[in-house]
Amino acid sequence: MRGYNKQFGELGENTAVKYLENKGYTIIETNYSTRYGELDIICKKDGILIITEVKTRSQASFGTAAESVTKTKMNKIKRTTEKYIIQNNIDCPIRFDVIEVYARKYNDEILIEEINHIEDAFWV
Repeated sequence: MRGYNKQFGELGENTAVKYLENKGYTIIETNYSTRYGELDIICKKDGILIITEVKTRSQASFGTAAESVTKTKMNKIKRTTEKYIIQNNIDCPIRFDVIEVYARKYNDEILIEEINHIEDAFWV
């Protein structure tokens, strides 16, 4: 089951990258990791550094994907972002987005059903 969840999550992140590129975002890095946590997608548009958390779900019956970005998760994202900013000498506005990817398994394929991009999803 873990292999399927990993594949499902990777598909969601790859879908989000393509979505952002199609919207004119420049992808800087994906899966940036420190001891504090991981940033799914780091991108830029209109001079703003955008940290994007991707949540992939098969259904919203237990809440939306974005609702799973808890205060604890936000704090991990904040600490990881601070590390990234220092490490890369970043000096520009920063925004935190969430992309929800809803997909379902059909036969042996995973099909994307919906993508929701929530800009300025949270502040830290």
